[in-house]
Amino acid sequence: MTSMACLLALVLPMKQARAERAVGFRVSVQGGFTSNASANLQKNGNSDILESSDETSPAFGSSFYYGFQQFDVGVAIEHVGSGSFEGFSQNRPLGGKVRIASVFNWHYVAERWGSMYIGMSPGVVFIQHNDHLRSQIATALGRQPTQLDGIDKYNEGFSFGTTAGLLFNVTDTFGIVVEAQILVNDVQLQEESDDLQYLSTQPVLRVGFAAQL
Repeated sequence: MTSMACLLALVLPMKQARAERAVGFRVSVQGGFTSNASANLQKNGNSDILESSDETSPAFGSSFYYGFQQFDVGVAIEHVGSGSFEGFSQNRPLGGKVRIASVFNWHYVAERWGSMYIGMSPGVVFIQHNDHLRSQIATALGRQPTQLDGIDKYNEGFSFGTTAGLLFNVTDTFGIVVEAQILVNDVQLQEESDDLQYLSTQPVLRVGFAAQL
């Protein structure tokens, strides 16, 4: 019995140590790709759905956060690609998106090899509209597709992301990150003249590294 108690006393602290993450500031840099899952324009409750294409575009970004033993809290700056849609019988780019968002991650599995985590990232998205999307906006406003005068080229709005990821430890302070994210963007268009809403969702897959500072 005495030897069994001694063995348990040795094993239990080892298991607890394996589950602990180092606490401190971290930086993560990632790159990957995204595509447009859905996009639609809404005016007065009527929706004009833009047919998604299968084209992908690059996505990359960096995040700065403080890592606790189970949680990360910080900020991320991301370029989340353009995305495209089937417009006028061809694939048409929607326009580039950049988002600044908060980072809230929960590492629900933490072992010596690394961790598994889920999270959320509410923030602000800044969108540059391609002329092809502006033509769709003009059509939604009852204009001809070529009448682009006064159609917004830039807008900002609310963006919300849900994240699932894996962190593989290479050293105690450096690891490889594989992360999947679903983004939902809600942007108000033509704010000064018309009530037009631009809603889009997109998956993002990224690979990168995380390092403790």
